[in-house]
Amino acid sequence: MKRKENSPETPPIRVNVETEPQLPSAPDPVITAAVANPKTMDEISLEDAERYLAMAEQSPDYINYQKQRINFETLDSLLGDFDAQVDVSKKNAAETREHLNKMITDIKRGASDYYRIILKTEQLKSQKYEIQDEREFINRLYEHGIIRQRIHEALISKLSGLTRFCNVKLKELGVVIPQEKLFKSEELRDRHFVAHWAFHTEKGGLYASFVERLKEKLKQKGRVRKGTRP
Repeated sequence: MKRKENSPETPPIRVNVETEPQLPSAPDPVITAAVANPKTMDEISLEDAERYLAMAEQSPDYINYQKQRINFETLDSLLGDFDAQVDVSKKNAAETREHLNKMITDIKRGASDYYRIILKTEQLKSQKYEIQDEREFINRLYEHGIIRQRIHEALISKLSGLTRFCNVKLKELGVVIPQEKLFKSEELRDRHFVAHWAFHTEKGGLYASFVERLKEKLKQKGRVRKGTRP
């Protein structure tokens, strides 16, 4: 990379973005397929589908996602808890459920946004020596850092909001949400915890979605692996 000398016309840039945890984000073939348009599943052969399924189910990302105390399925289950304890025909019940659903959707979108800004930042870093202007590289890296910080802050706020909503608003309606399905206050105060949760939950969720799509494809074609039921 060609360096520019500091001068009155070109002052040095000081990146003052809050440091956040660096997370591994190298893409792999399974994730590439997982984030592809679902229509591309038709283009995957049955042999490849079986191979991808075995790879995905043995991936640490998928295994850890299944073991997480709170993953996307856990958040979705809050709606089931609500439905089991509230008569939706009651006054304001439908609106409350809709608000809960929106909060869950926003959190999942926030985790996805965080995951993707990490990937974009890592991609930019890999292009460091391809960008001739050092100032341009630093500016772009700074912009990524600002976006990342905003997404991070918003996600912490959304997770905190969900916890308060479940412990206060839903409790007023007589809905009891198991505390193991909600984030603890010390977890929400830990920026590193939230960052890692967002990144790995989104990545693990992609694996989980991919696994289900592969299983459905194999089931439709009558291909059932040994040890599984039709």
